[in-house]
Amino acid sequence: MDTNMSVRASAENLSTDNQNSGEGGNMCLELALEGERLCKAGDCRAGVAFFQAAIKAGTDDLRTLSAIYSQLGNAYFYLGDYLKAMQYHKHDLTLASRMFLVSTASVGNARLYSYVPSECKQPLWEMLVSTRMFLVSVSSQCGKSSSLLVCSYECKQTVWEMLVSTRMFLVSVSSHCGKCSSLLVCSQTMKDKLGEAKSSGNLGNTLKVMGKFDEAMICCKRHLEIAQELKDKLSEGRALYNLGNIYHAKGKHIGRTGQQDPGEFPEDVRSCLQQAVQYYEENLQLMRELNETAAQGRACGNLGNTYYLLGNFKQAIHYHEERLKIAREFGDKAAERRANSNLGNSHIFLGEFDSAADHYKRTLVLAQELGDRAVEAQACYSLGNTYTLLRDYSTAIDYHLRHLIIAQQLMDRVGEGREVCNEGGFSCRWGYTSSALTC
Repeated sequence: MDTNMSVRASAENLSTDNQNSGEGGNMCLELALEGERLCKAGDCRAGVAFFQAAIKAGTDDLRTLSAIYSQLGNAYFYLGDYLKAMQYHKHDLTLASRMFLVSTASVGNARLYSYVPSECKQPLWEMLVSTRMFLVSVSSQCGKSSSLLVCSYECKQTVWEMLVSTRMFLVSVSSHCGKCSSLLVCSQTMKDKLGEAKSSGNLGNTLKVMGKFDEAMICCKRHLEIAQELKDKLSEGRALYNLGNIYHAKGKHIGRTGQQDPGEFPEDVRSCLQQAVQYYEENLQLMRELNETAAQGRACGNLGNTYYLLGNFKQAIHYHEERLKIAREFGDKAAERRANSNLGNSHIFLGEFDSAADHYKRTLVLAQELGDRAVEAQACYSLGNTYTLLRDYSTAIDYHLRHLIIAQQLMDRVGEGREVCNEGGFSCRWGYTSSALTC
């Protein structure tokens, strides 16, 4: 019997038994914990079955339900089902926002409104009504729900400005009234806000993978705003890192339409990449303050990649060398392999071919240790090209032949065809010319 089917069936049976016993909340939590355990063990499909059964079992605890939605979003993201991941992260964000409203108002907006001094009620009411009317108008124009994520950019900006002004007014009223309902002084509300921050970040990451970069930016900027407001440095660092990733991905996405070399991208691409650098550098500075070495390594790697695309190869080398040092410190061979490969690429563009060859050789050794045949083939290809630039054609041919053999073993017809071209070029040049490789 299929293991996944068996697990799914057992999850459904537990859910059914629970409904008969009337112990919904406890069974929901037990199912959710088992789903979490399975996901951590790498069996996300089975984990999803238990999370779905947990939802079916039902619970009155909004925080438990929020956690389940978040885990389902993460599981579907891992499985590559980004539409479902986005759906559940949206559910989580909606719940987190609802919990924030409940915690600031005990029994809803009416209770909060009752705390507001009489001279403040009219402007507050006008802002709330104008925001709601605008959302209704947007909904009718878009023909969809009034979700901020489905509106045009102009709509989002207007809604966001009204929501922010309303929120700032509430904070002002709260400090004026001295009530515990202020989000700045209520510890329970801070937890709810952190949940909203996490949900916003998860949704932003999912939207980024789906290529919805502008929507992803809105979510991750919200994450950053909440983290800074609550003075949560780790959460702020994650938000900065995610924003850097979004701008980096958007720049690469736009740049794919052309055939430019690093440093030769149009201004719109460069603008995205420069914004990515800004967020990555802020993240790196914060991680240094917090002494989070592993996170520093990730930031350095991304800064190196971004500076490489911008054509600033010396800065790229600076950050990739720092990335390499941290990878060695942690014994992270995969990260060490990537850093060496990236260093080789940067040295090539500076004309430092001997240094490039050294890094590509280290890449090759690490790829073999990791058993990554595709990367091993790519390292051989890079070494073949590098030794061509060094005019050591015999060594170049050896590496290209090694690449060809691996490409054939991996049934990589593109790589195999590329090597036929390269070998033909080398054979012609062996006794007749010392010019650089062209195919």
